[in-house]
Amino acid sequence: MPNLKLSAAEWCFFRDGCDCADVYARLHRAGYSALEMVSASRWSTALMANLHVLNVAAPGMRDGLNQAVNHGALVPAILELIQKAKANEIAQIIVFSGSRRGQSDHEGIRNCATALGRLAGAAEAAGVTLLLEVLNTYDHADYQCCSGTFAFEVARAVRSSHVKVLYDVYHGHRMGEDVMNTVVKNLECIGHLHVAGSPKRDFPGEQQAIDYGKLVREAMAVGYSGYWGQEFCCAGDSVEQYCRAAALFQSYAE
Repeated sequence: MPNLKLSAAEWCFFRDGCDCADVYARLHRAGYSALEMVSASRWSTALMANLHVLNVAAPGMRDGLNQAVNHGALVPAILELIQKAKANEIAQIIVFSGSRRGQSDHEGIRNCATALGRLAGAAEAAGVTLLLEVLNTYDHADYQCCSGTFAFEVARAVRSSHVKVLYDVYHGHRMGEDVMNTVVKNLECIGHLHVAGSPKRDFPGEQQAIDYGKLVREAMAVGYSGYWGQEFCCAGDSVEQYCRAAALFQSYAE
């Protein structure tokens, strides 16, 4: 089995006033090789700690790509972000469907695919992958891309190796999906995975409803070689918990 790659979503553990160089060094020692959604002001500090910046988030979580009226503003903004990502060797940009606002999935899928189709060429040329994220509607009310089915249909409609799905296992589980089969059966569409405990988005330990040990083994057995993005919330020493999560997931791949 190949080595398991770990990334950490900075918004979950970074606190104002903390020594980010020390935090990044601790995470690197624990086995992380990348950070996600890092403030640009800390990119150089991350690189000095041997952590590369894996992704950044595009605008559009609420007013997103699923509404054609938003394309005039979002497409140029994402094109600009693609060039910024290329210049800084950032491999991924997270994009969002936005809120449903009463429209059908058919229309939302078509509009997302249209916008991402317009962006795919620039992403391919820059070596950047656009990731449509699945979010649950408990934490993100009315978000339209709330199922793997929606996201995978968009990716398959665009048919670009640089337009993939960010399948968040926690969000999928909260929406009642069979996350094990969803990941394994749609691996060709998945560019990145996020993980957290369910239903509280806490430490993804062995007592959680999601069997991450089984998921890691099965996903990697069928060829998943991307990052396992730790994106969970916690109290107390959050960095220590992220270090424990790294050890736990590394044990699953042994």
